[in-house]
Amino acid sequence: MSAQLLSKSEAAFVAGLDATVVDRAIDRLRIGRPFVQRRQRTRLLTPKGAFLIAADHLIARDIAAPARKELRKRLAALLKEKPIESVGKLAVPSSALPMTIDFKPVSDSVAKRLSALEAARAYIVEDDEVQGGAATFRATRILVRPIAAALQRGVPAEELIEDYGLSQEQIAAARVYADARPQRGRPSISVSG
Repeated sequence: MSAQLLSKSEAAFVAGLDATVVDRAIDRLRIGRPFVQRRQRTRLLTPKGAFLIAADHLIARDIAAPARKELRKRLAALLKEKPIESVGKLAVPSSALPMTIDFKPVSDSVAKRLSALEAARAYIVEDDEVQGGAATFRATRILVRPIAAALQRGVPAEELIEDYGLSQEQIAAARVYADARPQRGRPSISVSG
């Protein structure tokens, strides 16, 4: 699994959570270095950081705060030695009743989403020399966002494949890219006459 850093929106995609949850987890110092890093006033997360946020979100309602904090420490220590996929069941510390939490569904989901994001990154580039730096499919001038928007509107993938000469993998990459890197700014307003 890649050690490449993730933007907050990419980490939210990988964790399967809303970006505001990722922001809150960082702001409240639930996770820190080495899982969160600052580069040019931007906070970036490692894939393991995205997993920690997803795992913390899983236990947020069911585990008391002191036990949850200790469990986060154990998870962080474990992740410093092992890959995300190896995280399974962990005992809850300091609980009145013996309890274990199975993090395997979270680790599997995070690993799957991270793999999808890495595959999308292989098909999509943002090159200042091509289309003004907007996301395009590698070795083409075809913009990704209009393809993703068409898919979201319900245009069949087969039609886009035929019209633009895209592959199934490129279509899948466009979907992942749109989810992991949502467009910023105000939504466009449609005026009908």
